[in-house]
Amino acid sequence: ADPLVGAVRLAFTFAITTTYPFALFAARRSLDMLLIPAAASQGFSASRFMAETLALVSLSLSLAILAPGVRIVFALSGAVFATMIAYVIPTMCYVRLSSAFDLHCILSMLILWVALMLGGVSTWANIKGVFLEDPTPLHCRAASHCLIQYPKRNLTSKLNPETHPDTNHSP
Repeated sequence: ADPLVGAVRLAFTFAITTTYPFALFAARRSLDMLLIPAAASQGFSASRFMAETLALVSLSLSLAILAPGVRIVFALSGAVFATMIAYVIPTMCYVRLSSAFDLHCILSMLILWVALMLGGVSTWANIKGVFLEDPTPLHCRAASHCLIQYPKRNLTSKLNPETHPDTNHSP
């Protein structure tokens, strides 16, 4: 159809295709250092490399398939990572690098606990908003065939209340 739309799709495909391996490399390296601290001195292991890659790709594929939409992905990643980057990691670094247990260290720990509580509350609010407040099943949220079965989601529906008793026709 439109060549500009095709070019944007091609650029988006290229960006996703080239970005994912870089993110996977960093995640695999961090996982390797976290789970096997002596791995840096052991050198490269092809079996460990394949197992970690398979685990990370399987996890990301499972999350992509099970996520009801991109809204929950952005909401949860924003709730978790924004709190971590802005408050938790800097205060943990300060506490870890602090040589004395003084007022600044105590205030940093207080900020850390408040940030962890706020991060937990915002994560819970996002989970509650997506999974608990909407009665429509997850597989039906983007599917138009479910609008007949769950007509409350269809604002333009004028179904017969006798055939659809769960329809709410209140003004």
